[in-house]
Amino acid sequence: MTDIKQLLDRYWEGETTLEEEANIRQYFAVGSVAPEYDHLTGLFVYQTILAQQGSRTEVPAARHTDVEGAGGGASIVPMPAMRWLVRVAAVASILLAAVWLMRPADQGDDSLAQVVLLDEEAEAAAALDATREALAFLSGTLDRNTRTIRRHVKQAEKADIFR
Repeated sequence: MTDIKQLLDRYWEGETTLEEEANIRQYFAVGSVAPEYDHLTGLFVYQTILAQQGSRTEVPAARHTDVEGAGGGASIVPMPAMRWLVRVAAVASILLAAVWLMRPADQGDDSLAQVVLLDEEAEAAAALDATREALAFLSGTLDRNTRTIRRHVKQAEKADIFR
């Protein structure tokens, strides 16, 4: 009893060797487990099954069936069912969000639509006025600059620089 307690203490600290971990799994697989360690039976029996099948393979999905060699009626809860349930919930939430986002706007509030339309018309008129002012400014500037350029060209021609 003290030997398994010391092994478990070392196991939880991460200081056991592979042989000692195999001894711990063997202790729990035999079936004569002390009552204070009964809650750990499922963990170590699961590790035993993984060690027998190889560490990268899944344990066959059993529906709450007893594990062979485990005293105390340990059971395995199937993980593939949980994964399936999570996937279904994710797809359902995505579909619900898509339907909610694609629903048509409320048709009962026409006054809001009219206010938005009037605001858009006012904004368009203000934008047109601003554009007219900008074009008038550019036109005046262009005319002044054109006159200045013509005057400079005439002075250059009089100076005979280009002949």
